[in-house]
Amino acid sequence: MLANLKAFNVYDNNFIGQFPHNICQGGNLKYIASSQYHFIGHVLMSLNNCSSLIRLRLEKNHFDGNITDDFGVCPNLKFMGLDDNNFYGHLSSNWGKCHNLTDLHISRNNISGYLPPELGEATNLYSIDLSSNHLTGKIPKEIGNLTMLGRLYLRNNHLSGNVPVRIASLKGLETLVVAANNLSGFIPKQLAILPRLLNLSLSHKKFIGNIPDEFGQFKVLESLDLSGNVLNGAIPPMLGNLKRLETLNISHNNLFGQIPSSFDQMISLSFVDISYNQLEGPLPNMRAFNNATIEVLRNNTGLCGNVSGLNPWKISSSGSHYHKIKKLILLIYSINLNE
Repeated sequence: MLANLKAFNVYDNNFIGQFPHNICQGGNLKYIASSQYHFIGHVLMSLNNCSSLIRLRLEKNHFDGNITDDFGVCPNLKFMGLDDNNFYGHLSSNWGKCHNLTDLHISRNNISGYLPPELGEATNLYSIDLSSNHLTGKIPKEIGNLTMLGRLYLRNNHLSGNVPVRIASLKGLETLVVAANNLSGFIPKQLAILPRLLNLSLSHKKFIGNIPDEFGQFKVLESLDLSGNVLNGAIPPMLGNLKRLETLNISHNNLFGQIPSSFDQMISLSFVDISYNQLEGPLPNMRAFNNATIEVLRNNTGLCGNVSGLNPWKISSSGSHYHKIKKLILLIYSINLNE
């Protein structure tokens, strides 16, 4: 019966128990989809020699097993979805031999070990999601070889070291999420040359230094999250050039000074969180701040504005408004003396 099986799809059912161990014996199976069910056991051993497989979706089951050894090389595999299971082990260097693979999704499992540099040989990869595992070591620079890559999710692991500058060569990259790791060092300013980047999340790590001025060069960026780092210095006025930015989170850093007046140019900005810094001065008169609550502004040095919990707007003796008014008063006084 299984000799001619080409597709195994059990969506919208309530199957419980072990996955069929001989499902690949016919050698013709191309598609497997059994997401959001109660299957258990070492499913990958059943697929070890399933060289015909093109698409595998086993998300949200209760599968387990050692992903290191149990899953062989599938030269025709294009989509791999194992999210939300209990797989363990480490990623084999054999993934680099899957030259047709476009999507590799193994998030929310118990994968450990290093990211293999050989992954950079799977050059058709478009989407990688290895979030919420136990990965360690550095992000390999070979990721920069994945010229087709559009999405990279490595959130919530134990990765360390720097963000490889070579990631800036991925001209098709739209999403880079490496938050909640142990990454450190300076934020690479070269990321600003990514022409299609929409979502950049570098939060909850140990990045130091200033927010790069170059980040004002992003062309289509919609979401920027740099919260929970050790960034210092002033907010770069160049960020005002981000006309498409909708969400900005720079909270829980050591930023100081005033919010640049150039923020008035950020016409798409609808949400901002600048809490837990050392910022001062008036809030910009724009939607994101006019609609803000005290929760996204609290614990700064001296912000003022029309938000409940802040001091009312006032003229800062170090601000440009103060100097303009001072000059006007001196001019009027001088005219009166001449009269």
